[in-house]
Amino acid sequence: RRILGVEVTGAVGRRTSFEVTVGDTLVFSKLKLNAFPIAQDVIACIREAQKGQNPSIIETGESAGCSIL
Repeated sequence: RRILGVEVTGAVGRRTSFEVTVGDTLVFSKLKLNAFPIAQDVIACIREAQKGQNPSIIETGESAGCSIL
């Protein structure tokens, strides 16, 4: 999806991590939830920030799949 005025950047993080930050707020951490974010939740956080609100913290996610150690 495209959201006007939004810049998306990526960076290599810790192994198995996937984090989403909106502005300076960490809104999602795969390390915390052991799941990936639901796209609609991320979009909602971005829209909140665009309106000048503090983005909500995402507390749910989609299965990260199976890991065999």
